[in-house]
Parts: sequence; structure tokens; C-alpha cells
Amino acid sequence: MANVALGRPVVEEVQGAGNLTDGDVTNYDGESGYAQFAWPDRITVDLEEIVSLECVRLLLWDGMGRGSTIRNPRQYCYRLLVSEDGQCWTVLHDTRQAGTNGWQEFRIHPRASARFIRVHGMFNTANLKFHIVQLEAHDSEPPNLTAEIRVKELVSPAAAGIECRDGLPLQSQGQCTDRES
Repeated sequence: MANVALGRPVVEEVQGAGNLTDGDVTNYDGESGYAQFAWPDRITVDLEEIVSLECVRLLLWDGMGRGSTIRNPRQYCYRLLVSEDGQCWTVLHDTRQAGTNGWQEFRIHPRASARFIRVHGMFNTANLKFHIVQLEAHDSEPPNLTAEIRVKELVSPAAAGIECRDGLPLQSQGQCTDRES
């Protein structure tokens, strides 16, 4: 039950990059404890070797850190991709125009082989930054979360699109809407 992304480096130079894989999912607020970059752009974790992934989880900033009980209403639109070589990418998830925040969990079946995990931050309804508190990648059954999982999906790499380029759209997708609306 290993989080193979724990402590792994971020490829791009983004503010707070070390927070993305430090394992800390509670010590964040409106000022610190997350990685951030101006959208549309990307953040990529290098797992430093090819791993067979069973699950990828993201914690998008939601205002629930440091003991807060009030969820911020902001919504993020993003794409989640994996790659063995950093050139050809498998798109595991694309929010399209349905925004969300908080924990996102993607169970991968069959497993995906990957060295790199990339998040394309496309939009934030609150400001011009994209904020990710944590990225986890598990090579086996992940431990249960005590927090609410806002998006939980089973994804199939075989059914996903392959992009042999960066895959980052040149412009944001526009307005995100609340996924639960």
C-alpha cells in the first residue's frame, strides 16, 4: 500500500511545488500548504521510475485545511494524464466543464504504467491560480480517506485518449460549473 508519489519531484518550477507530494493533507489554508500556478498550465510529478498504478488521488484546494469545516465554493476544471516517457500521454480524466474541488479519486483498471503524472489546470472560478494541495499515486489498494471524496471514478487507460504531445489546450475551457448542480 504505497503512495509512490510521496516525496517525488515536480518537473515544472511552480510556487509551493514541494507541498504537492509531501503527504500533508491537513496543514493548508488560503496562504500556504499547496502548489499553485497560473492557469492554463500544468504541473507534472516525476515518479522517477515506471510504476504500475492502481489509483491516483488529488486534493484540490477547498478551504477545508487546518480544521476548517466550511467548504469554499470555488470550482476547478482540469485534466489528469499519465505517461511512461513524458512524450505520449494517456488522458485519465477531463473535467470538461464540470468543476469541482476537494478530494478526487481515480481507480485505474486495468492498471496504467506510468513514470509521469500531469495535471493540466484549466480554470478556477475564484481567481487566476490553480491550487493543488496533494497528489497521491498508489501501486496497490490505497488507504481509506477520512475526508469526503468529491469525485470518485473508475477509469480505463485502454478507453482513454492518447496524446503524443503536451496535450495542454492553448486556452482555458471557460467557465466551470459546480459538478453537483
